[in-house]
Amino acid sequence: MSNNATYQCSYFYSWEYGLLLFLGAAFFVLPSAFTDAWLVYAPMQTSPETIDRIFRWTGLALLLTAGGFILKSRWGSRYLLLGDGVESRSGLFGGKVKVLRFRHMHGIVISKTLMGMLLGYGTVRFTSDRSATDDVVFVGIEEPEALREVVRKIIYGEENQAADETTSPATADPQQPVVAPAPAPAPAPAQVSHSAMAATGSERTEPVISEPERNAGPARILLSEATDEEIYTELARRAEQNSQRINFDADEAR
Repeated sequence: MSNNATYQCSYFYSWEYGLLLFLGAAFFVLPSAFTDAWLVYAPMQTSPETIDRIFRWTGLALLLTAGGFILKSRWGSRYLLLGDGVESRSGLFGGKVKVLRFRHMHGIVISKTLMGMLLGYGTVRFTSDRSATDDVVFVGIEEPEALREVVRKIIYGEENQAADETTSPATADPQQPVVAPAPAPAPAPAQVSHSAMAATGSERTEPVISEPERNAGPARILLSEATDEEIYTELARRAEQNSQRINFDADEAR
């Protein structure tokens, strides 16, 4: 808040002392009326002047007691709502001052009596997060709920403003160009070793075949793709071809 708000104790907070003040004034101004009523209902041997004097002094005592309390509660205490906290000043000359900053405020407690609920006043206690002796109390002010809402708006408004300032793009340097983040590199294709491929059966290796066998053409049968019977037949055929080739070479040598 830009300006400090001042709160005072409500007139209704001292309604009991107001009644005592009225009664004391009546005793002090009209003691004879009370003396006559007293003697009618309770006759006494005491002279009426003595009874008048008793009522007059009683009225003066009530006037001083009730008037002093009302003066102290109304003008002897002032409560301030600051921009960053709350402050209470007690004493006719503001001799005792207590200040509680919002950053150290733990909670707000409102207490009301039955007459406070009817007349709209109550006591607001601002509790501190350090110790109970640091609490600040606004005694008997009017509309305590409205004060609580004002304090909450100040506290939460400052928190929201601080959060907006930290996250707002306006806080960035306008002269600095905005650089888009570089795209993440694409993941490299997974390389599978030959041993792993052979273990999973994803790669099949052909057997090593000699040059004459490679020239045999489509009649060649891959051993890795043939059944046992086909392998036996192929091996027999190859053995027969080899024996014929050996015989043919021997005949030519002769």
